[in-house]
Amino acid sequence: MSSHRISLIFMGIALTLFVIIKISPKFKSSKTHVTGRVHINKVKNQSFSNDAKGWFVNSNGETVAVMNLELAETKQKIDKGLTHRKTLEASNGILFVFPDLAPQTFWMKDTFIPLDVLFMNESGVVVNIVENTVPHSLDLIKSKVSVKYVLEVNSGFVKENRLRLGSKLTFEKIIK
Repeated sequence: MSSHRISLIFMGIALTLFVIIKISPKFKSSKTHVTGRVHINKVKNQSFSNDAKGWFVNSNGETVAVMNLELAETKQKIDKGLTHRKTLEASNGILFVFPDLAPQTFWMKDTFIPLDVLFMNESGVVVNIVENTVPHSLDLIKSKVSVKYVLEVNSGFVKENRLRLGSKLTFEKIIK
């Protein structure tokens, strides 16, 4: 057999394997490039759980924003938060409800969505705001004081709704 014919056979085999790998779901994985390394996303995008309706009022008592809230009240839900989610509707947010008033710390590891983070006291009054967090960042996002609630919303939500320190979040659970 000539070397030219052997080369053609190997190219045919290589092309066949390439096509099989590209079209076969068994070989596909959801890989995301993260700061110079490949991170394999093992968790499917979780859908939003509409657990409560919330609204912010300003210092004049005027409602400035109304939203759907997913509540994170258990350790498991608090630990998971918005990690591995690719989207969040503009009128949605996740509200972390902690059992006790305490300083809270977050990070953006495995979080794909840039967020605004609002820290609130036991009355729902905003006491600290961190805007425009960076997806996948390992930088710590800390409350400046002890808080009962933390709200994560899409980046730009705070500015768009003119939220500031002293704005107050009120929410009602949806009975399902």
